[in-house]
Amino acid sequence: MGLSNLLKKIGDNFKAADFEIKPQMKIKTLCKNFNENFCLSLRVYKGQTIADGDLTLAQLNKLSKKTELNSKAGSLKIRASMRVGDAEKIFKEHFGVNVQIADYDNKKLCDNSLTIGEASRKN
Repeated sequence: MGLSNLLKKIGDNFKAADFEIKPQMKIKTLCKNFNENFCLSLRVYKGQTIADGDLTLAQLNKLSKKTELNSKAGSLKIRASMRVGDAEKIFKEHFGVNVQIADYDNKKLCDNSLTIGEASRKN
């Protein structure tokens, strides 16, 4: 691994450290903030359908009887050093919603084995 790549990986630990997600956040705001912080797109689903952007995470969760939002779930922080697949899994566990992380143009899904920072640099 070259020095440049090492420095980028170290930087991922600090990039967007304050990117916080709350159950009261609207889907469209979440997606916009994710894109601004990571230069990647976030697709939010309920089942196999893209979620309505005007709903909050909590409202979206209540639309389905399959999963229930953890009533004690607080905010969630996502960092560039997290793997794409782990971040997607955390959304499901924490908020009961399915997400997929895609490239900046929202055309291609990111490889789950990459960190969010690595996926961002591939754009």
